[in-house]
Amino acid sequence: DEIVSFGFEDFWPQASSEYADVFHVIARLIAVVNEALDAAEKKPRELLDISVIALVRMTGFAMNDVMLLCGNGSGIGAMKIVRGMFETSTLAEYLSQNPNEVADYADFGAVLAWRRLHTLKGEKRKRMTPEQVKQLEDEYDSVKVRFTTNGRERNNWTTKSLRKMAEELGRSESYNLVYGLACSL
Repeated sequence: DEIVSFGFEDFWPQASSEYADVFHVIARLIAVVNEALDAAEKKPRELLDISVIALVRMTGFAMNDVMLLCGNGSGIGAMKIVRGMFETSTLAEYLSQNPNEVADYADFGAVLAWRRLHTLKGEKRKRMTPEQVKQLEDEYDSVKVRFTTNGRERNNWTTKSLRKMAEELGRSESYNLVYGLACSL
């Protein structure tokens, strides 16, 4: 049986020789971030801490994906992931600086769960118990007024755009360069 290879093995030596220093720094950064997050998760946490830790962890996981893609010559694929990294890192920083908004961020999950409930069809929907459906509906009903403006439910937990959040954080240049480029792909 032949082993199937994933990626572009022919590109590995070139990527390794040209970007070895960068890959080593990023790998170390990922390790340091994971150590810090592991330590943070062992302490008592508030909703803000839980939210920021989850967002930073997602950003870190994505960095590993970016390394794999770049190491295999898939820069465009990596940029697509960088877009999400910009979003999660901006959101983590924004929530850290605006802790009074974390409840909206977390509670919007009930709106998203309710929306997903209404897209379920067939066997997936049939497998849900009436109690599960009732719980999702009750959670939605308890928060929906906060996410409704002029009779219309918002598409996001906040009325601020990512651009506005980035501006408030002093990240406009990164938004325009990194996020803008990634969006244009």
